[in-house]
Amino acid sequence: MKPLFILVLTFLLSLTFRSVTTAGNIAMCVMLCFTALGHFKFTKGMTLMVPGFIPFKKEMVYATGVAEVLLGFGLLVPSLRLSLGLVLIALFVLMLPANIRAAVHHINYETGTTDGKGVGYLWFRVPLQAFFIVWVVYFCLMSTPTEKLAFKTAAKAHAESVLRERMAAAQQAMDMAQESANSEEKSSAGDKYETGRAMGHLQKDMHARQLAESVKELAALHAVAGTMVVTEAMAFFIGAGLGRQTLEGWEVIFLSPQAPLAQVLQGKKIGDPIVFNKITTVIRDIF
Repeated sequence: MKPLFILVLTFLLSLTFRSVTTAGNIAMCVMLCFTALGHFKFTKGMTLMVPGFIPFKKEMVYATGVAEVLLGFGLLVPSLRLSLGLVLIALFVLMLPANIRAAVHHINYETGTTDGKGVGYLWFRVPLQAFFIVWVVYFCLMSTPTEKLAFKTAAKAHAESVLRERMAAAQQAMDMAQESANSEEKSSAGDKYETGRAMGHLQKDMHARQLAESVKELAALHAVAGTMVVTEAMAFFIGAGLGRQTLEGWEVIFLSPQAPLAQVLQGKKIGDPIVFNKITTVIRDIF
């Protein structure tokens, strides 16, 4: 009952300052850290819960406690949620026989004695384990439409911010190049003057091209809604060619709609495999 209370309470509190999905994962993290304490505080009783055919029972209790903590904090990293969510579901399933054994043999894990609640407790414990699994499926393996829209909106806003920063930097570099050329004109003569002025104009032209490219990219970004392609390893935002960026804990590759990879991705659907940097991954969502 205590883990359920902590899970729900933490979720409700987290909703006051985080999104639904994030709050759900924070709640699971806190609950897992709480249950992990039992692996170290009630080691004797939990060792009795481990089926007899499993060796190194005490070490197994410690290891699963550490695993719960690591999995809990891992859920706070969006790019890891899918894979860690699957691992956590498997862990919940594998732990169920231990809970059944404890009920059948009346094991009280807190005292390490045999005055536990008995098989009647399974009417609550088994559905509770199923509830935890459903919680992980919903908050780790699924995303609500609102969450998807918010993530894509954040990606587009990030792209616009980066492009505006690049435009400002290019404009500043152009001004500095012009000032440098003007300075050469006042202080130099002959071949040295001609060389300095030419270099200044070359730098100014280079930055002008960079500025024009960023302006063009920003205009193209404003003309599209953008497409987010989420894989098991990373996400791709098709809308602006910014390269690799970090957004809300995700590694996001920003692609121009004209980029070859963007053209390939636009022809894909959920479940299709893709190869990026010699790594094969699977598309799990497109929005």
